[in-house]
Amino acid sequence: MNADPGQGQMWTEKHRPRKVEEMVGNEDSRAMFLRWLREWTPGARPALLLGPPGTGKTTLVHAAAGELGYEVLELNASDYRTKDALERRLKPAMGGVTVLGSPVLIFLDEVDGLYSRADYGGAEYLLELASSTKVPLAMAANWDDASHMPELEKASLVIRFRRVPARLMELYLRHLLRLEGVSLSDDVLRAAVRYSRGDVRAAVNSLEAAAYAGSLGSGYRDLRLTLRDAITAAAYSRSADAAYARLRQADAQPADKIRAAYASLAMSSLGNADPERAARAFRHLSDADVLYGRIIRTRNWGLLRYLDYALAQALAGTFVAYSEYDSPYDISSRAWSEGRVLGKLIPQLAHSLHMSSGEFAAFALDAFVLWASGNEALVGRLAQIIGEDPESLMRVIESERARLLGEEAGARQRAGAADRGEAGRRAARRGSRREGRSGRAASGAGVRRRRRGSGASRTDDSFLAIPSRYSHLCLPPSTTTDPPTIT
Repeated sequence: MNADPGQGQMWTEKHRPRKVEEMVGNEDSRAMFLRWLREWTPGARPALLLGPPGTGKTTLVHAAAGELGYEVLELNASDYRTKDALERRLKPAMGGVTVLGSPVLIFLDEVDGLYSRADYGGAEYLLELASSTKVPLAMAANWDDASHMPELEKASLVIRFRRVPARLMELYLRHLLRLEGVSLSDDVLRAAVRYSRGDVRAAVNSLEAAAYAGSLGSGYRDLRLTLRDAITAAAYSRSADAAYARLRQADAQPADKIRAAYASLAMSSLGNADPERAARAFRHLSDADVLYGRIIRTRNWGLLRYLDYALAQALAGTFVAYSEYDSPYDISSRAWSEGRVLGKLIPQLAHSLHMSSGEFAAFALDAFVLWASGNEALVGRLAQIIGEDPESLMRVIESERARLLGEEAGARQRAGAADRGEAGRRAARRGSRREGRSGRAASGAGVRRRRRGSGASRTDDSFLAIPSRYSHLCLPPSTTTDPPTIT
């Protein structure tokens, strides 16, 4: 092993390609960018480079610019999220040449940061710049596609980058080892390739660390992890520092990290197994969420490193499994299996009550389910309105009632309703005898009116408990297909 640490330059910089032909992988993308820059004229579309970190986007811009005589003005767009900040920084370059007369290429890295919740006009200014700039404009984003920024995609020449294949990566790393005069075992070399996940920068950093340490153990620091792997590794870390190191490797946005940490903790059994640890985990998670809100409001992006540490304190030692879902299975299964029917029923009922669908689902759905359960005539009418099979709709309503009350509670409610109904009928008979013939006639007329209005199979006493705002749904079926309205 002949590596000389006294040279003082990291391998990623020492061996950074100076020419486009020296790069590895993404040959078609490199050729497309070089052709775009060589043929660029005022009014031409900007170039938008999309792909994962470490695939050569930044290196390509600098190498191509150097070959064609351009000076690169490079900015990280995440640091200039407002229109004023971007305009102030870019205005000096709008003349097209430097003070020495060299042409200028503007390179904006991480433009995906302008399209997050923290955008304060920067994205709009970027679109203006893309359509009016008089100098070449190249942009890069770490997303694999531009679906989150369709306007910018439409206005740009999109050049996509892919992760470097393992075989090409291995050949490139062997080439670097020959240049450095360093020998490493095939196992170490292939491990560096495998754990780099197609990220050239991470692979070179790992290789350099292994060259100095004699193994790959110290070379993991710059590896990029998927969100799943990062959350899992953090949860199985014995210390917050180790969990922090894993979260820093996550190839994910801060908001996605918070959501994934919450979902993993919420879906675990940690609350039952260790309530105190679960409470501490959610306190740290709350701190992370509050901190992220403060970062968004103040645009102090330097605080992001503390956010990862708060998440690390929440996850370290919890041994929870990664989860993409933050709702228990019974709630999720309700959405999956019954969502289609409820998705048609709720808007109809909400419209008839002059409520939003969200308001109805939150405040009125449970009451409706308790009332409609077992009412075959009503369910048949609703099924006709929403175009569903009555049996399917009844199953959904009964399933909702069972979840809401539980089978035992539901049985108690039905028994109580029957007792109350019988007691009410006895009281009505006693009252009728006291009031005489006129009272009985009036009572009979009232019962007949209620029966005609409901058309339901329930007892008259249960109908008396129906909230007035639902009563219009008990009218006989109409000949129109319009939603029922409140009278």
